Amino acid sequence: MTQPTSDEWSFAEFDGERRAHLESDMPFDKMAQRIADLAVVSSGCVDPLRTSENPAVPAGTTWRAWFTINVADEAWLSDLCFNGRDGVRGRYWVGAADGDAATASMIALLREKLLQFAAHNPERFGSATLAGGDLRLLARSLDAASAKVWAYEEKSQRFDARPRLIVKRWANQSPSGDWRWAPSGPLLDIKGAFYTPDDREFVLPEKRERARSIHLYGFS
Repeated sequence: MTQPTSDEWSFAEFDGERRAHLESDMPFDKMAQRIADLAVVSSGCVDPLRTSENPAVPAGTTWRAWFTINVADEAWLSDLCFNGRDGVRGRYWVGAADGDAATASMIALLREKLLQFAAHNPERFGSATLAGGDLRLLARSLDAASAKVWAYEEKSQRFDARPRLIVKRWANQSPSGDWRWAPSGPLLDIKGAFYTPDDREFVLPEKRERARSIHLYGFS
């Protein structure tokens, strides 16, 4: 697998220790394992689909598992995961299938820790929730093809904060796109796939080309 070069994926706007960590180009497998080892699950919930015009995909009862992990002990790991040349987006830069495979492998490493959090937090995942306290349903959401790992986004996220990435392909496709956003916080989101009440995986129409969009544009 050929990751982007420093000419194709630049950290020119970054300074000091942060740039040094990003330039280290830690291999994805090593980074993902380190994140899995250090991650603390800081929150999690059953996340219902908010709106739907499709009666076969009812809002409110179509849901996914959603967790946020914290790697505060080595916060630069989340930086590498999202912004590094061999991070999640770096793998999508190589190819849509490569990005999906990297995402699945990272979720697999975190899976046990996420399910343990769910088991210990029945008020979030128990019998009174859409998950019904069934860890198998949560695991299904995490194991599905449309599950994803992404940087944590605030409710009113500013995507123009500096410093920002410089990636030639994405700049050519979308010069001022949100792909330039390069958050440095210690948090990452793990979002499972949506499932309908009759047990069908549901992907939002605007996310059905997600892998290809990240490959071409760096964002979805």
